[in-house]
Amino acid sequence: MFSGIGGFEKAIGNYGECVGYSEIDKYAIQIYEKHFPNHKNYGDATKINAKELPDFDLLVGGFPCQAFSIAGKRGGFSDTRGTLFFDIARIAKAKKPLHMLLENVKGLVSHDGGKTLETILLALQELGYYVNIEVYNSKDFGVPQNRERIFFQCHNIRLLDGVSQTTSFSKNIIEQFLFQLLLNNLKEVQKLQETVSKDWVAGYLLYQEINRSLKSSEENISDGISKATADGLFQLKEEDLWQSIATLLNNSLGEDLSVQNTSTISTAISKIIDSETYTYSQMLQAICLATVLLRQSSNHLWNEVLSNLIVIKEDTKYARINDKTEEVIITEYGNAHKPDHFQDFSKHFSFGHLGRCCRRQVFPLRREQGKDIEQTKESELRLIQDKRQSGETRVWKNNSPTVTSYWGMGGGNVPYVNAVRRITPLECERLQGFPDNWTRGLSDTQRYKCLGNAVTVNVIEHIIKQLTKNI
Repeated sequence: MFSGIGGFEKAIGNYGECVGYSEIDKYAIQIYEKHFPNHKNYGDATKINAKELPDFDLLVGGFPCQAFSIAGKRGGFSDTRGTLFFDIARIAKAKKPLHMLLENVKGLVSHDGGKTLETILLALQELGYYVNIEVYNSKDFGVPQNRERIFFQCHNIRLLDGVSQTTSFSKNIIEQFLFQLLLNNLKEVQKLQETVSKDWVAGYLLYQEINRSLKSSEENISDGISKATADGLFQLKEEDLWQSIATLLNNSLGEDLSVQNTSTISTAISKIIDSETYTYSQMLQAICLATVLLRQSSNHLWNEVLSNLIVIKEDTKYARINDKTEEVIITEYGNAHKPDHFQDFSKHFSFGHLGRCCRRQVFPLRREQGKDIEQTKESELRLIQDKRQSGETRVWKNNSPTVTSYWGMGGGNVPYVNAVRRITPLECERLQGFPDNWTRGLSDTQRYKCLGNAVTVNVIEHIIKQLTKNI
């Protein structure tokens, strides 16, 4: 939805078959149809009849950042009416795709005092989607553009049904959930990992999260950890701790889960999934049950989940591992580490500062005599100046400022290279990860505008690769 010039479609490539798109800008449609002539345009998103859409597994789109008119109690899905996000939500409600990938500007996090983001998350939760939010910068994905965007990676709770049989996507949800628990309790985990196993720590985090969700435990919560129960948990062995999780879930669900077997847990998960709308408590219960079931059903997959729960401190941030081989480990910020710098992944969650080298990939800004000019030394990289109408001049080293639709307005909006010439539309295509001349056929004004509204192809390719790697 809101497909623009086809950045999502270009990134998805052969990973799936497109059943249609939605776009109303005539210039964007002209470019889209040039590259994807067989895709059906369903037109204005606000007028799409969801009943006429074929079934599909993945919905993608970048939607405008709009405030919601919220009166009285938070209403989740109902609060989104009158916005373009509502049209994404109503189609998701009708078609129930297994996955959604949504993009917006980073400012959405603080928009309207955080109310906009909260409403979106409540709406998605109500529709039954577990949502993982990531802020990615295009410069970390092989293009020299400083472009931060927020991505909503949404997975339908139906993926947890039958977790013991179909494990790829359900495993991903469990892994993402545990990773968020890890980040939320990182200081505690860093202490625990020196004395107990990762399996024990994972159970401890899960127990505490369930305990926090129960009203009876609210008085015992302090600094994110229920200290009244922590001392007792430390006396438990691994299996006793995981049995205690079943007891908590029993109190939460009102069902007998004292005997942890595949049948009783699967039945409990299915009952939750069959709901029409979902609360946070229901989502948490389903994920926790699925986690218990995965641990019980497959020792191999559970150990794989635990091994993937790793963060590395890079400067002031903790980075997640995106790819690892015998030769190199790559983090989400594009940094490369040697595997021999690490201790055993099966025993540790967090690693401190390690020696690394930046995995830089340089996209040339222009060509001379038919050859790419690739500057790899900082002193040789071109400076990019943005001469704004306000008279302010800003200078960027190594990376371009964010490509925006305002560049289509001309004048001082388009940055200059070494204060000599403007960045060309072809260079903007490279900054956004598109093939050369992707937007050829439009005026420069429209090319700048369309590219500014597009997603960076490299970033979407990375996300789709992560989504489909276990298929």
